[in-house]
Amino acid sequence: MNTPVFEILETPAPGGGGVTALRRETKYALPHADAGKVRSILEANCRAVSHAGPVSHVHSIYFDDVCLNACGENMEGVARRTKVRLRWYDSPFPQERFFFEVKRRRGTLTSKERYCLRANAPLEALPYRQMVRALSRILPDSTGELLRARPCPVVLVVYARRHYVSRSGTVRITLDEGVRGYDQSGRARPCRAMARHLDGLVILEVKTPPGAEDTIPRLLHPLRLRVTKSSKYVQCCQALGAATGAQVACLQ
Repeated sequence: MNTPVFEILETPAPGGGGVTALRRETKYALPHADAGKVRSILEANCRAVSHAGPVSHVHSIYFDDVCLNACGENMEGVARRTKVRLRWYDSPFPQERFFFEVKRRRGTLTSKERYCLRANAPLEALPYRQMVRALSRILPDSTGELLRARPCPVVLVVYARRHYVSRSGTVRITLDEGVRGYDQSGRARPCRAMARHLDGLVILEVKTPPGAEDTIPRLLHPLRLRVTKSSKYVQCCQALGAATGAQVACLQ
């Protein structure tokens, strides 16, 4: 295998990365929910958005350090935390392009830094160690440092996502179903073997500009939901037993 070569295809913002504006993400985990009923409510209150189709199949490989500190920070509710991942859509592995993303939380607000990439070989053929080195060389210094600090592939998270937007266009809602995780710990390359399914789990995410949270009840009416911690990365780590194992190892 030749050394992986990555190319940044899109640099839509100064500094070389697409950075979303700060926003408030409100999440609701709905175990054993009637997904069809939830979809009907969202379609009545909002406008459905189609990208490549009405459903996006999202794939994300999450990276962490050996102690899974990114996972632990989320579980403990640390106010300032960061996650790094590779993401692509609608195929088992990316065909042409994929994304490196840094997701940051600062208190109640989040932002996302995204780089659109292309590789000189299929992603599933690239060794993780070489992949991390090649990515960290082409990313801006501060972003590459984040990956070097958390270079361990932990889990490939896959789910089906539907997109909605409020009539005003200011609030985005996503509905995620069929969540499953593939353990990447110790894998030499990306692998889709032995999925762990989070059966019956439906996750709603509502993304609002700061200060617009009071619109949420109207958009979800008549649902009356309780805000929950619902990081799919954390939930898949827990389902695979990765979080407990890493934390115990770091305490020894």
